[in-house]
Amino acid sequence: MKNTVLRAAAFCAGAGLAAMLAVTPSLAQDKPAAAADAKKQTQWVKLCDKIKLSPKGKDGKEAAPQEKELCSTMFEAIESNTGQIIVSVGLQTIEGAPKQVLAVMVPLGMVIPGGVKLAVYNKDQWDKAAKNETIELKDLTTVDLRFAHCLPVGCTAEMQATPEVIDSFKKGAGLAVHAIWTNGKQFTVPVPLNGFASALDGKPVDNMEYQENRKKLMGQIRQRQIDMMNKRKAEEMKNLPAPPGGAASAPKK
Repeated sequence: MKNTVLRAAAFCAGAGLAAMLAVTPSLAQDKPAAAADAKKQTQWVKLCDKIKLSPKGKDGKEAAPQEKELCSTMFEAIESNTGQIIVSVGLQTIEGAPKQVLAVMVPLGMVIPGGVKLAVYNKDQWDKAAKNETIELKDLTTVDLRFAHCLPVGCTAEMQATPEVIDSFKKGAGLAVHAIWTNGKQFTVPVPLNGFASALDGKPVDNMEYQENRKKLMGQIRQRQIDMMNKRKAEEMKNLPAPPGGAASAPKK
């Protein structure tokens, strides 16, 4: 990934994509929020769960399993027509562990050796990028992640999150996720950082409520797919040629 100039045009192409993304499930609301409240909503969410770990002792043998809390402060962008995860960014912490892991998942089909680059923007830079102004990459805080594993839903790149990286996220206005498709084209998706700090330092959301909201969101997407398919079929029926006129009727007996 060339360390030259980050063209705002590429950034805004990603911004156009982001406009088509569904909000993260934690924001699904049964009641419409007031306009003032909507501005305060965030797509960042903190999820925590208990896991069992078997640490190794000094002799190299596994000790008795210990229950620890795993928390992930994450942003998830979902394509609103297909339900596909376009980008997932998460900061993962394990109770008692000194290290935090930054994990970014992108779709399958990326150049694996190229990894993922995150470019963090301050408010002024974020506003300029939105106006299609060119931003010098050297003026941005950048983070390079290497791919760790791939699953059917996408490939995940990871790195140890230093205090400096976390601080840049807290102070930043947004970041751009960059990778390279195997056809050589640039993959760029903007991710707002508004709400990251409050989500990281705040209490986790209820897991059951989160999963229920996610199920509702997926149901809405499936219904949208059905509606689009029915609309397409109706258009195809309109374009069918009319039956030939003046067809001879069957002879009477």
